[in-house]
Amino acid sequence: MNEPLLSAYPYLFISLLLLALFLLLFIAAGDQRRPMLWSALLSAPYGFLSIIFVPDYWNPVRIGEWGAGIEDIIFSFANGGIVWFLVTWPLRNRLSLDIQIKRMLRRYLVWTAGGTPLGLFLLFMGSDPMHGVLLVLSVMIVVFLWLRSELWPLFLVGAVSFGAMYTVTCIIAFSLNPDFLMQWNIQALSGYYFFGVPLEEIAWSIAFGAVWPLLVAYAFETRISFRMNNPGKFCL
Repeated sequence: MNEPLLSAYPYLFISLLLLALFLLLFIAAGDQRRPMLWSALLSAPYGFLSIIFVPDYWNPVRIGEWGAGIEDIIFSFANGGIVWFLVTWPLRNRLSLDIQIKRMLRRYLVWTAGGTPLGLFLLFMGSDPMHGVLLVLSVMIVVFLWLRSELWPLFLVGAVSFGAMYTVTCIIAFSLNPDFLMQWNIQALSGYYFFGVPLEEIAWSIAFGAVWPLLVAYAFETRISFRMNNPGKFCL
């Protein structure tokens, strides 16, 4: 690899940057480590869905020449763990989790089986990949909040914290390598940018930060106590 990692493989660079952040937060997570790891592991398979974005939305340089690569798995794994930490850390003394693996996987698969076909249907109907994904995530947010309206703090904290974290990470990557934008299909973008970061990427981070904690909290049978004297409890 003659070129610096950021120049030769910018997608791998930002994925490894997020993975490094995940590892740092994992060390600091304390009794949240197990749920944080589960959140990351459940998110990782969604990396394979990156094939729906190539090449219409973007076509990043990867180590391998497949529709989905190791970069996508690292990216999804790291984000799934990071967003759970960001959401639960300020609420850690108010949360109670009951992680039962069979129930968790069943709920995860049910929502995956529901959301993925909807996204593919929208693509079949002519929607561009990013707008289709944003619509699916929006529908999932509404359904989750209807099922478990008391989880709304996770929705708000996730949208703000993960959206901010991901945007800052992208700003750093774009400032280090202005050519990073060439990984995207420019014609597919709205043309609006924030410090060089496409608005679509920021919108995705806000939507993902809002919906993923709701899905995982539902799978974990999470309860939130709003009483000030609640000492917090993790039933793992």
